[in-house]
Amino acid sequence: MKDQYFGDIGDYGKYGLLRSLAEHGVSISVNWYLTPDDGSADGKFVRYLSDEKYRRYCPALYDALKECVIDRGRRDVSVMSEAGLIPGAKFFTEPMPVIDGAPPAERNRRRKEWHERALAFCAGSELVFLDPDNGIRPEGQRPLQQSEKYAFLEEAADYWNAGQNVVYYCHKGRRTAPQWEAYKSALSALIPASEPAGLTFHRGTQRSYIFSLHDEAAEGIKRLLDEFLSSEWGGSGMFTYEPV
Repeated sequence: MKDQYFGDIGDYGKYGLLRSLAEHGVSISVNWYLTPDDGSADGKFVRYLSDEKYRRYCPALYDALKECVIDRGRRDVSVMSEAGLIPGAKFFTEPMPVIDGAPPAERNRRRKEWHERALAFCAGSELVFLDPDNGIRPEGQRPLQQSEKYAFLEEAADYWNAGQNVVYYCHKGRRTAPQWEAYKSALSALIPASEPAGLTFHRGTQRSYIFSLHDEAAEGIKRLLDEFLSSEWGGSGMFTYEPV
């Protein structure tokens, strides 16, 4: 996640999903996997905040994002905690470790220590949301290649093994259908005991949210996802189920 993405149409869907779960009593921690802005045009899709037809999905969230992004020109993930837009949520805001000329062992140490601090911060929440720029690191990618843009499967599994449910952001990109099927089920393959679920958001760039749930929580969270999809978010086709 980058501050420059804050408030784009993908964020509206993401926050709408998390807000709906939180309003039904799910305690949530968000690990932004925060990286520096890069000066690109990514995150530019904010025109929806000038189109009132989008307000019906979540008026309170829409109004808050519009005030921040359009009226004040502020794009900053800290708004989420300041405004309480996901009730009761905690937000891990420590940036990803700096990638520089340090040797691989030093980079790995920084990443491991950062991850341990994130685990400690998010402890106690029923659901942990991981929001890296590019999703889960694909298999076969060199360990340090753009590593700050990805969550590692092992990191996601650590939250699950600590007794928490996990949901993470990813996108299909240019993957073929078989590649996409393998990619979005990678965490379930690593944790066979987990119960998977998935939703995809269909405005702007396609974004998918993949859940790995514990048995005792799966029925309740899946019921809440059903309710979410029975709302305006699902009825209009903004969100659909993503088979996992």
